[in-house]
Amino acid sequence: MRSVRALRVVRRTAVVAAVMSVGAGVAIAVPAVTADEAVPQIQACVSRGLLGIGKGSIRIVDRPGACTSGENALVWNQRGIQGPIGPTGPQGAVGPQGVQGAQGDQGPQGVQGDSGPQGGPGEVGPQGVRGPAGLSNHQRVTASRQIVPGAVIETRVACPAGTVVLGGGYSDATPDLRLSENGPSSESSWAVTFQNTGQTTRTSHVSATCATVG
Repeated sequence: MRSVRALRVVRRTAVVAAVMSVGAGVAIAVPAVTADEAVPQIQACVSRGLLGIGKGSIRIVDRPGACTSGENALVWNQRGIQGPIGPTGPQGAVGPQGVQGAQGDQGPQGVQGDSGPQGGPGEVGPQGVRGPAGLSNHQRVTASRQIVPGAVIETRVACPAGTVVLGGGYSDATPDLRLSENGPSSESSWAVTFQNTGQTTRTSHVSATCATVG
């Protein structure tokens, strides 16, 4: 019974070829295998025949050493070497659009960019509406009156013709003079009324601010 050389795995890129003798000088070549791990093997027995009958028939066994004295052991790998990469297949059809995913978290604020160049002057805008008439001939007019004890006296200041009163008031009022009126009496006059509660004659001093409108 001739010995059979079993195929075993070596380091990647190494090529191993085992030639096994079967029967009377029959040789079977086993493809080379490249791998890093053991490759499952198939155990078989090849009959040498009896008087030329049944020679070369093969039976599969489940373990090494199961062949009879009239058989030669045969071992080959269950997985051959990796073949070359095939050609790229045609592009498949576009699939349906998937459902919209949930909104992601807001990202951090980016850094502030550089200031842009200054823009050119804009177009001239339309003319605005005419504003209200201004004031002119601005002047201050005053008047004074004597107020005897116990009397209630109105002191009125009239603006010059063609002007209107803008404001007014009084000055130098003593504690004896009790104010009862202070305001415009018309569009062109201002009036102040005092009562003298003291025992001495007092003087009221009234002024008005006047101006021409328009």
